[in-house]
Amino acid sequence: MSFSSKSSGTAVFLVLLILAAAVRFWGIGWGLPHTYHADENYFAAKSMRFLEGDLNPHFFHVPTLHMYALAGMWKVYYGIEKAAGNVRTIAEFEETFTQFPQVFYLIGRFLSALMGAGTVLLLYLLGKRMFGPRAGALAALLLTFGLEHARMSHDMLPDVPMVFFLVLSYLFIWNIAEKGRTRDYLWAGAAAGLAMTTKYGGVLLFIPLFAAHVYRVREIKRPAWEYILSPRLIGAGLIFLVVFILGSPYVVLDFPKFFKDFRWQSRHLTEEGHFGDSTAHSALLFYLRHGFIENVGIVSQFLVLGGFLLGLFRRQKRDVILLSYPLVQFALISLWGARATRYLMPLAPFFCLIGGVFLAWLLDRSRKKFVPGSANGKRRTVFAAVSWILVAAIIAPSAVRLGKLDSALAGLDSRTRAKQWIEYNLPKGTGIALESYGPPISRQDYTVYYNHTFSRTDLEFLSFKGIEYAVVSDMMAGRFTRFPQDFPREAAVYEELAREGTLVKTIEPGFKEPLFEIHMPKLEIYKLSRAPAQGFPVNFRTYVQDVSLSRAPSGSWEIRSAVSAGGGLGVKEDVSNPYVKISDSGGRELARLILRPGRLPSAEPWAAEASETVADIPEGAVIDFGYEYLPAPRTTSYTSEESLRKEYRLPGVMDAAGRKAGRWSGRVWFAAVPGPGGYHFQTVAAVFREDGVFVRSRVFGPALRYGNGRIDHPYVLFTDAEGSEAKKITVFSGRLGAFGSDGRGPAETSILLPGLPPRFRLFIGHEDGAARPNSDIPTGPYRLELPTLPGPPGPESQI
Repeated sequence: MSFSSKSSGTAVFLVLLILAAAVRFWGIGWGLPHTYHADENYFAAKSMRFLEGDLNPHFFHVPTLHMYALAGMWKVYYGIEKAAGNVRTIAEFEETFTQFPQVFYLIGRFLSALMGAGTVLLLYLLGKRMFGPRAGALAALLLTFGLEHARMSHDMLPDVPMVFFLVLSYLFIWNIAEKGRTRDYLWAGAAAGLAMTTKYGGVLLFIPLFAAHVYRVREIKRPAWEYILSPRLIGAGLIFLVVFILGSPYVVLDFPKFFKDFRWQSRHLTEEGHFGDSTAHSALLFYLRHGFIENVGIVSQFLVLGGFLLGLFRRQKRDVILLSYPLVQFALISLWGARATRYLMPLAPFFCLIGGVFLAWLLDRSRKKFVPGSANGKRRTVFAAVSWILVAAIIAPSAVRLGKLDSALAGLDSRTRAKQWIEYNLPKGTGIALESYGPPISRQDYTVYYNHTFSRTDLEFLSFKGIEYAVVSDMMAGRFTRFPQDFPREAAVYEELAREGTLVKTIEPGFKEPLFEIHMPKLEIYKLSRAPAQGFPVNFRTYVQDVSLSRAPSGSWEIRSAVSAGGGLGVKEDVSNPYVKISDSGGRELARLILRPGRLPSAEPWAAEASETVADIPEGAVIDFGYEYLPAPRTTSYTSEESLRKEYRLPGVMDAAGRKAGRWSGRVWFAAVPGPGGYHFQTVAAVFREDGVFVRSRVFGPALRYGNGRIDHPYVLFTDAEGSEAKKITVFSGRLGAFGSDGRGPAETSILLPGLPPRFRLFIGHEDGAARPNSDIPTGPYRLELPTLPGPPGPESQI
């Protein structure tokens, strides 16, 4: 594995160029003509506005050089288009950008891919000068297939150009250590300034620059004052500031806005972190676990560790200069509140060089041991072949992952496929809810409700808006569902959507790995009910269902269930097959008892009962009531709607006491309560246990959360057969309503009652109500007796 000759060096350079360019330009048109990357879109809009004459970005979360570069390239493109007669004014050019963004984005992405490939070549030259051609080639090869750097080279963002300037500055920093020429100081400062004015990188490059300066001053035996007050060192700092300001002049011209944005961005990164990402876990452990794999490689990360240890052990000039920047920068990033594997990407070239140095050192030591100078040609050939096989084995996992990524980028994005599925299967006018990283659905063809994240809304609001489908992106949902302990409210929204909605389509991305960001999310399309609220059993005015489990002497269990419904609410859905389902603690279905097969009456009352025997019901089993439904009339073309279901899970599980007693029973009541502000709904669930009756009641509905409904002190009332009060449970104390109330719906409470009178009666109600939240015109108290079922739901002693 020799790279010493001029011809072999040229060949290595060309091979690296071809490989680095191939994996960065392949798939560069990902997503187009749709523009899925939110940051790309933001920077593109800013760059286009520069063409109108206002060069102030009015935004300083990042500097402006990259945006100015985009605007400059687009200005050239404008000149070409104008000369060809395709556009006459900037306004027409902007209209072209809005309607046909492909060329604009490809120009910007071409810059990133070009500078990404250029960074690989710069790293080769840096490694070659500092540690020799073998270390440089190996480092460049590691960066060529570094997933994070290659991925971001496909995007019209400032990150990859910034890294280009970081490595370029390091080349001149090494020249300072070796030659100490004034121009090397100035070029090192200028390149660092370019990194700074591209994306606030380059400040910490003064650590290796100062180290190189100290080594040079010491070697040529200059006076001690030159360690700090050297004109060359000061010149490097001044040129750094000048280049930074030239690339982002409005950091000075609009300093108050710059200071405000820069302070916000710093606080966001260092303290607050990203919304939807836990700051309770160690950032250092996150990067040790994920950062090196994504930026260097699965196997190569261990070379980086070896290179750090080797450099710290040797402490040669070149080791100190190389390690100083990535060590300090990594330590600082590991203290941030915000965490993302892309934050290590600026360090990827230096990690790769550290790893390449260690691998070259291993190969050199092995060659000296196994192939001494007196060894014959055959032995040298064998060692060279083994060396190449070792390098290929190290690179292969990263190369395979990157190949899969590029192949997926070159194909259809999952959001494009979701868009195609929706347009083919769902009729125009359908209400669809979208969140960030979802498909680009036409607002002209569909009724689209958009929120940055569904965690800011809920199913009652979607019902209130008449939404029938919700498209969930795991890139947004995963921010909360991965950390439910840190984001309980946000995670609960997605859990409710998965529980109450029906998953009808999953679109898997072409490439997906944990923590892989921005590109190709997994999308799940949920069907929501057309009922005025989601969930079981809002299709009906009243509904009551019970279940009784009893163990026979043989050890088998009998399941008995009865149901009665008081007519429909006029929902455009066909309901069928009411059932009771029993599942084990792991979710595996053990039994499903259908009480009335077939379609149910849509208007008039109906009732049914059934029973069956199962071999066993284990401890921890859960019981769900449910039914199937279909939109009516059916307007979609996909077949998954056959499995649409609504279910309600009874509180509690089959516990040890129930198993021992050989019995378990529960009942659910439901009523739709009309009011001036629209319907609201109330459920009452009772589980009859050996120690009493566990009761849970929930009052809900869009009218009480987003509409004009309002009720006071909703309750559940148990009486004896003659109507004398036995127990009154207040579900919410105060005024419950959307606005101007003591609380917004829904409201829920639960309680364990030691017992209820024999043959109790059950009522729900509220003390007062009004149509408008602040209305003083009462509608009066309301009470409704809920229907009963023949036969007791539980042991006679408990009722």
